[in-house]
Amino acid sequence: MLAAMGCGTLAGCAIVSFSTVLRWGPESQTSQVAHSSSPSTFQGPDLRQKASRDFKDIKWVEVVSHNTPDDAWLVVDDVVLDVTAFAPHHPGGSIILKFAGTDASDQFAAFHRPRVRARLNQFAIGKLDKEISDAEAMDKASSATLEYRALRERLWKEGYFEPSMRYFVVKACIGFGLAVLAVALVLVPLPPGSWCRCIAFLIHDAAHNGILAPSVGGGFNKLAWFLGSPFFGASLSMWITEHSLHHAITLRPREDPQFDYLPVWLTSEKELLVPWTDINILHRIMVPIQHITFVPILIVLGRLNFYAISISFLVRNLLSGGCKRHQVFGMVMDIVGIVFFFSGLMMLTLQLPDRREQVLFLLSSHFTIGFLHLQLLLSHLATDTYTVEEERSLQFFAFQVQTTRNLEVAEWSHWFHGGLEYQIEHHLFPQLPRHYLQEVQPLIRDICHRHGVQYRSVGFGDALAEVLSDLRSLAGAIAPPTMG
Repeated sequence: MLAAMGCGTLAGCAIVSFSTVLRWGPESQTSQVAHSSSPSTFQGPDLRQKASRDFKDIKWVEVVSHNTPDDAWLVVDDVVLDVTAFAPHHPGGSIILKFAGTDASDQFAAFHRPRVRARLNQFAIGKLDKEISDAEAMDKASSATLEYRALRERLWKEGYFEPSMRYFVVKACIGFGLAVLAVALVLVPLPPGSWCRCIAFLIHDAAHNGILAPSVGGGFNKLAWFLGSPFFGASLSMWITEHSLHHAITLRPREDPQFDYLPVWLTSEKELLVPWTDINILHRIMVPIQHITFVPILIVLGRLNFYAISISFLVRNLLSGGCKRHQVFGMVMDIVGIVFFFSGLMMLTLQLPDRREQVLFLLSSHFTIGFLHLQLLLSHLATDTYTVEEERSLQFFAFQVQTTRNLEVAEWSHWFHGGLEYQIEHHLFPQLPRHYLQEVQPLIRDICHRHGVQYRSVGFGDALAEVLSDLRSLAGAIAPPTMG
């Protein structure tokens, strides 16, 4: 077993270090921020020039009317795109349909590499008639949005999106090294939870393309799968689908799959206004005590719930028969990886001499990583929650900042949070390698200060107190069951 874990350590480092040889990433990487990409590398083709030459003007009111899965238009940089036929094949999942009939310029730029702009030409059908749309009171980009866009362009040009391979190789060595230590020290509970935590952060980095650039066409993310399924027991297909939605429609009532906790917790009274929210006896039992159950459930059941949603996602989608070939491949690979994970976990656990120690090992190691789930929820709960209309009125920058909270931590404890203490910067720049988030933070603060956008940043204890207080105030929104 020790030899196997050692091989895993070497394999993980090799995958990151030799990605160019394996053609799993870009041909070259650099960690020097001063090394600027050329303007053409950043900007990609100018869609607006193409549209102005070849296409008619399209009124905003017409764009808005094409807002269904069977008839989906959207706007990127004033160019109108018909993505109806492409939507089922979108590598990021169904999230693209959430923006049918809207301007998705900032969402597109946040979640895609600049090179992807070249592929939009095939969907372009016209350019937005700005004069008419302004007359129809279409929201213009706010001054905060314009500054955010300028900053995003600057970061791309100055090389901030190029990861440091040395940084991530070190992180991989630490994570897998702790795994080896867990075996060498006869399965001490803390190291397994610690190494899982380190690997979880690397999975997050890899799945956000923060370690390696995605393959052309958005193919299978081999590194994220290697780290996520065999070593963490997670479905990458589930993560991409749900996490993409979370980033794009953060905290939208009952639509953000990673923050829809009813009937256990009510996180906003707006959830009660959603048409499909049906209050039953379980809501009436759990919500009134949610401020009491919040931390225990996260610590005790957080990891187990992650297994459950991964497996249920795979079973549900594979049995539905509606998946495309590339989606089926990804899900089958997830199953292979998860089987490997649980087989290894079982073999590791059975090395302990008796049942009592085996149970204690499993519980303590899972509870240790349960704190990760607590950290993630503190980054968003007890902030602001917006409806679809409110999101679009705020625009992407202000919406992301106001639905997110940073955690202020001591300098020595950044390793414990994996860069996610800078949750605001991460949500604004999802593909930015985590070692640059701290550098970007003051730039975001400045924009928020100039334009009156609330920027939340508090200590871990204060964040927990805010969340528990908010949950307690919301606990009375649903009456407990009555006797008789």
